[in-house]
Amino acid sequence: MEDLQRIAAGAGLDREDLKRALDDGRYEALLDRYREKAMSMGINAIPAHIVGQRYLLVGAHPYEAFIEVLDKLRADESPTVASVHRSASTGQTH
Repeated sequence: MEDLQRIAAGAGLDREDLKRALDDGRYEALLDRYREKAMSMGINAIPAHIVGQRYLLVGAHPYEAFIEVLDKLRADESPTVASVHRSASTGQTH
């Protein structure tokens, strides 16, 4: 508890308010909801990164894994030629 209070104080939070919040379970229900949501998404470890709301990296990964996911995301979101070229008169895709 003392370490958590020290970290909170270092972040500009009130140590005593943190202690009261933990003692009275002020955020317990909220944290339970977040934990349940994370588990339903397949998150079962820390760190976990959701990239582009489509890819999940759970656990520690090298830099290259993030680049690979970002490249996939970029490729998935790249517009196709058909979706870019529309006829001015009909508005239809060519």
